[in-house]
Amino acid sequence: MSKPVKLFYKGEPIQVQGDNESGTTMVPLRAFAEALGHKVTWRPPDEVWLDGDPPVRPVPEGLTLSGEFFVIDAGHGGGDPGAVDGINPAEGDAISTKEAELNFLYAVKLASTLKALGAGVALTRTKQEEYLSPQQRAARANDRYPHATAFISWHNNSFKNASACGFEVLHYYTTGNSYRMAKSIVAQAKAAGIPLHGDGLVDGRKIVVLNSTDMSAILIEAGFISNPQEEINLHDQGYMERVIMAVVRGIVDVYGKKLQPQIDYRKFRHKGTDIHLAVVRNPQLKTAAADPGKRLNVAAVAKQYGAKLAITGGYSWHRKEDDTHWPVTPVIDNHVSVGKPGPLEVPRAALCQDVDGSLLIRKAQTPEELLIYKNALGAGPMLAVDGKRQIGHDEKFLADIMEGKNPRAAAGLIDEHTLVLVAVEGRTLTDAGLTLEDLADFLVAFGCKVVMNLDGGGSVNLWIDGKWIVKGRDIVNILMVL
Repeated sequence: MSKPVKLFYKGEPIQVQGDNESGTTMVPLRAFAEALGHKVTWRPPDEVWLDGDPPVRPVPEGLTLSGEFFVIDAGHGGGDPGAVDGINPAEGDAISTKEAELNFLYAVKLASTLKALGAGVALTRTKQEEYLSPQQRAARANDRYPHATAFISWHNNSFKNASACGFEVLHYYTTGNSYRMAKSIVAQAKAAGIPLHGDGLVDGRKIVVLNSTDMSAILIEAGFISNPQEEINLHDQGYMERVIMAVVRGIVDVYGKKLQPQIDYRKFRHKGTDIHLAVVRNPQLKTAAADPGKRLNVAAVAKQYGAKLAITGGYSWHRKEDDTHWPVTPVIDNHVSVGKPGPLEVPRAALCQDVDGSLLIRKAQTPEELLIYKNALGAGPMLAVDGKRQIGHDEKFLADIMEGKNPRAAAGLIDEHTLVLVAVEGRTLTDAGLTLEDLADFLVAFGCKVVMNLDGGGSVNLWIDGKWIVKGRDIVNILMVL
């Protein structure tokens, strides 16, 4: 049960509420920290920030609002200042705010951010001194922008009780994109550590700009200028950025579309062998693994998933007595370990894609270490780190992988959104293959900051836009670009 706890900090008593069950006393972190004067911010699902705000979450790379159009309405204006909060030093209020001016600053910032993501935008009022009634705002949106995706009205709140605070979104319908957008924006605001007023969602069906517009519509109340601390926050550039990006992320959650990956295929002749290279910007990766003992045909699997590119994945073990193949490196597909390999002897290289689309190459010893990523493919060894050749001899691969010239495949990153995939020939009289050192140097010279080796020899496959570039044998797992 909850009861006051006798808690002492540096010998001084602190009065906090705690729980005492089965002889164990538990004190919430927030209660303890706030009792000591610290600011506590919780960002779902599992982050607690003390005396600092969570960093602004960027919009995931690889998403666009191209083809969407938003009407941004800065509330009030002209002879209507909206809510006005003057200076009141006795209550700690050192800022004077006219809501209409603050609304305009936020609306312009929102419009420019949406435009940078490819959306079309229009403002109902384009200057501070312009006034439109709510009916005129709705009519202007309907008449001038009948094709608009959504109408977003920006306001700030005020209340006679100076303790009232928090962000909220008003919506008209409880179904459809208006409600989805409101709900998503509130979720993003909460995740960004922005205080909510209540649960952040308000029925706004009586609001003229919501019930009289033909497109989906929401009204944002960013905070209470009547609350001295929140008023300070609303004028702070960092907090403004946090609020704007929460709104933008919520909009992108509903209307964002994946950028189509751009695949730039090139062929090189280097050290007596042909090298096939594909640069992929903003890839959406997909992995596939065969059932234990089985193998996959690269072209067939690529066609099944509608992939634009497919390449050799990680390694397998060939059991000669029954001619079956078994994966020995981890493969993660949508946070699930597929192929079911056991733990490796030592950590080895893996290509990973996070939920926001960003890419990295790291080492891991077990599939469980990679489940935090949406997709991951283990192979190795590492070939380059920080733009310098660095062969992963500590990954303990066999000599037939580490030594000599062979057909090879590799993955490199120019940055966290630019992937380079390579297939090296080496099975003909005119193609000698490459050593790991030669392959590492080639990709570093091309601009890759980090590089890892993929399976090689007769397993090298590369398939792009419905055509074989390099055709090898069937394999146990495949890396694809959708």
